[in-house]
Amino acid sequence: MKSKSILAKFLFVLAPLYLGLVLIGSFTASQLLIRDTTDLLTTRIGGLGARVSLALDVHEAHNYRTLANDLIAPLGVDPGVVCVEFRSNIDSTVIATHPPRVGCKGQQDAPFNVELPVDDFYDHSLFIKFTDKNITEAVNKYLLMTAAVLTLAFLVTVISAGISFRMIVSRRLLALHQAIGFAAKNLHRTRVQSDGVDELAQIIDAYNSLIDQDAERERQLTAANEILSLQSKQDPLTGLYNRRFFYSVASDESHTANYANRAGTIMMLDVDFFKNINDKFGHAAGDEVLVELSRRLKSCLPKNSLVVRWGGEEILVYLEDLDPSKVTNTATLLLTVIGSTPMRTKAGAITVSTSIGIVRLPFNSANRPLSLDEAVNIADAALYSAKSSGRNRAISITDLQVSKIEINDLIGRDFETALAQGTIHVDTIIGPPGALPQPLPLDRAA
Repeated sequence: MKSKSILAKFLFVLAPLYLGLVLIGSFTASQLLIRDTTDLLTTRIGGLGARVSLALDVHEAHNYRTLANDLIAPLGVDPGVVCVEFRSNIDSTVIATHPPRVGCKGQQDAPFNVELPVDDFYDHSLFIKFTDKNITEAVNKYLLMTAAVLTLAFLVTVISAGISFRMIVSRRLLALHQAIGFAAKNLHRTRVQSDGVDELAQIIDAYNSLIDQDAERERQLTAANEILSLQSKQDPLTGLYNRRFFYSVASDESHTANYANRAGTIMMLDVDFFKNINDKFGHAAGDEVLVELSRRLKSCLPKNSLVVRWGGEEILVYLEDLDPSKVTNTATLLLTVIGSTPMRTKAGAITVSTSIGIVRLPFNSANRPLSLDEAVNIADAALYSAKSSGRNRAISITDLQVSKIEINDLIGRDFETALAQGTIHVDTIIGPPGALPQPLPLDRAA
């Protein structure tokens, strides 16, 4: 059902009420005016008739028809007088009449009449009939004109009110209605121009205030969600991705095993003698080293690389679609970028080197593809092989000829033995000379 506008409802109530008041007022005014005018007419005709009857008596006009007609003629001048008869009450004859020769014949409908004695013996009388017809017509004409003027004034008022309402109220109401409708449907929220200091402007200002507050809450909520989202996937110290984010990205590929089967490379990095750095320069300096290490890694790796703080000073790098022929060059680049230039900290310049374990994906062991967790564990085993074989180097596993059951044992206990026996084939990339710091006495740190 189509709703009516406020203006239409206003006019729907106002128009009948106004017209009803005009009709009732006009009718009441006409009746009062007719009554008062008729009373004045009756008094005037009665007074005039009394003077005429006195004149008839003084002149004994009953003996002279012409004189009687001349004396009663002035009564006919009044528009309210219908007829006049000068009668003899002795023999009921009519001596004089107005209109001449007609008198009051056929004038039974005249509502008012007066009969005045002419002489003391009541032998003659003056009979006058009169009506308020002309008064009624004049009053009705006057009231009709008045009603027409009032109706015209009403129409002008309504049109002016409509234009003013549209300019002052309707336009703003429509804008507010549309804005609330859009907001209710979650399409968009817009402010509304208030244009004034009236009650509607106060309502619009209140709505705008709610919109502003809502927008500010949404902005704060969005900012808080972005911070939470960032915190959920980033390491707060280094700004690198965390392990949870790495596995969430991997799970987007339906299953971590499928992620492992895509062409790519996993590199596990660990700072050499990091405990030595913390003990010698303090944990704050160790944190600065990790931050600078992260910056250097991100500066030299492709933008689509995943650089993850795996735990402590251990960092995982996933390079998607890395050509196998470029694995050695990439490992050399990382070792050089990290170890060729000392890292500046508040405690002074610190020489840092790193050990790297590398697994190329997809990786098959005994004709069986490795899962992502298995690939990460093997890269970790290669990392510790790089550490045990001298640090400041990368060990890249190129082949692994063991069964699924043997993998865990191989990674846990016999990696070096398997390497010596040729079960595992690797490439070794040595870091820049002089990058490896000298350990402290009795240093057993990683």
